Amino acid sequence: MNEPFPSPDDLPPAEPEPSATAPAGVVCDICRGSMYDFHCRLICPTCGFQRDCSDP
Repeated sequence: MNEPFPSPDDLPPAEPEPSATAPAGVVCDICRGSMYDFHCRLICPTCGFQRDCSDP
């Protein structure tokens, strides 16, 4: 069964550890903030926007 998306309270802090960062240059499509990798998702800690690894 698929796990539900984490709530904003369950997300890592806004300053992620180096192992949780996304590749250099990945920015949020909404607020242009830096995004980080959380399993198969890119997450913006500024506005909460999420992009799945299967998204183009």
